[in-house]
Amino acid sequence: FQLARQGGYKVDYRVFGSTADYLSGVLRSNNPADPLDGATRAYILYVLGETGRGDMALLNNLFEQRNTLPLFAKAHLALAYAKNSSSAKAKQLLEEMTNSAKVDARGTHFEETDERQYGSLMNTNERTTALVLQAMLRIDPQNPLIANTVRYLLDVRTDGHWDTTQSTVHALLAFADYLEFTKELDASFTAGIEVNGTKKKEWQVKAGEAPQRNEVTMALSELLRGKENIVKIAKTDGGRLYYDVAMTYFFTGDTIQPAEEGIGISRSMKPLVGKDTSLKVGNNYLMTLTITVPEDRNFVAVESPLPAGMELVDVKLQTSQQNLLSGLASDTSLWSWEAWENGLWRFSHQEYR
Repeated sequence: FQLARQGGYKVDYRVFGSTADYLSGVLRSNNPADPLDGATRAYILYVLGETGRGDMALLNNLFEQRNTLPLFAKAHLALAYAKNSSSAKAKQLLEEMTNSAKVDARGTHFEETDERQYGSLMNTNERTTALVLQAMLRIDPQNPLIANTVRYLLDVRTDGHWDTTQSTVHALLAFADYLEFTKELDASFTAGIEVNGTKKKEWQVKAGEAPQRNEVTMALSELLRGKENIVKIAKTDGGRLYYDVAMTYFFTGDTIQPAEEGIGISRSMKPLVGKDTSLKVGNNYLMTLTITVPEDRNFVAVESPLPAGMELVDVKLQTSQQNLLSGLASDTSLWSWEAWENGLWRFSHQEYR
């Protein structure tokens, strides 16, 4: 209701007032010591603060228990303090949140210690990232993490939305604050790309128009081999230009040494019956992939090529030998295809070929 009212829409003030009264009543009944209730309490205090009904005493009580709160609840608490003109505590909360930032060359994001614990509150790490971004914009708009967090959220967007409707709403609200601060939609400039002294592309960005994506793709054969290639991306004064540079290549050596670049993968193979490790025609072998991922990754495909001469047995098919995996993991559900399909492994698709 408050966002609609700020957007110029008419809101029934009786409903608005009774809704705020209801939320105030919830604050008297929930238990801030419970992580879920504490997170709900932080959100209610944030909402009431946005409507001018902030309660500093209740905020201070929850502040003392902030170490039990997830990151997204800390963001709500920080936003509530900022709205109630308490910049010191808002900045302290923001500093604690940004200390847990996951930073790499392609973006900055934030992860909950236990994301699944807060699924009932419809939270995901993408929603957390959007809320922390909004807190940074309102409390410390010059924070150097802001641009890279925007970049991350744009990078994980799929078909114009994020992983849930909640994440999408909060990402859009954060972007609205971001555009209000940067004023970049008001800017006009010329941008271009040059490689090794040759202009590859130039385009105009006009005020009030949604910026378009421009790409330059070059084959490796067009680049200097064994020498430095100079890539220049530039623009005239005003506005902001977002860019990315990536190189994709195939390694053609006879052997490839193991490498771990953010995701560690190892594969082992053993016979299902007996201890003879030599490969024999007609035997069945168990292939085990161990995937180590220290933080959230998006758009990941894992391929495990079959050694020559081997064929894969799909135990989901009724025509396959159904007892092959019996007894391998009787005490766990790790071999259950139903568990896979319910999201235990978080892969959205699998195929055999």
